[in-house]
Amino acid sequence: MRINKDFIAGMRGALPILIGVIPFAMITGVAAVSVGLTLFETMGMSVLVFAGASQLVVFQLISAGSPWIIMVLTAWVVNLRFTMYSATLAPYFEPEAGGHLIDQAWQPRLTEGMVRAYLVGDRVAGFGQQAINALHPSEPQPGPRLYHGPDDARFQGLRDRLESAWVAQLCACTGLASRHLPLLWDCDFLFGGAAPGEPEHHVLCEINVSSVSPFPPSCIAPLVGAVLRQTATT
Repeated sequence: MRINKDFIAGMRGALPILIGVIPFAMITGVAAVSVGLTLFETMGMSVLVFAGASQLVVFQLISAGSPWIIMVLTAWVVNLRFTMYSATLAPYFEPEAGGHLIDQAWQPRLTEGMVRAYLVGDRVAGFGQQAINALHPSEPQPGPRLYHGPDDARFQGLRDRLESAWVAQLCACTGLASRHLPLLWDCDFLFGGAAPGEPEHHVLCEINVSSVSPFPPSCIAPLVGAVLRQTATT
């Protein structure tokens, strides 16, 4: 039987998470053996009790000889934290709150890569362009992201829309004053389906405010200027 190359690529992509999973699996396995569970019983618990903390608590109750109903109720109580997580997040997804979960349509031009606009406050300070590595994990990977200044002719339509309308709309939707925008942040865009003769279309796919480095050299001067202006008013 020939294993699909995408399956192998997925396995390779999942390897980093094993750094944290393997130690926990070893702890869980030792705890299961210590209370007398067989291999199949341990594997069955991992499948049925899909929460590591609950498994460890149940192992302790087994060693103490607790009734099965106590084990079930205890695991249920431990897992109630997920209900609290859901209750806390649910209001943010309501239509009245603007809705924060978007079912984005498939973009046929996905293979053309992504454009990242770097902003200092509400002004575009540079661009980056890169193919999307995850699309073809088994093929030769694209080169590093290429950086360009804010005046690059290819991205002036995107720059104009950001500075004249989109950033203001973002501030209005979030209730954030433009003066409170991050000193350096970025927006990632995919290429949309522009018809021949129409301006280039861009589709927003991500906004980053805490993991912006590296960034184009053209951002340094406006970033320093923004910091000096902010410190002068504080």
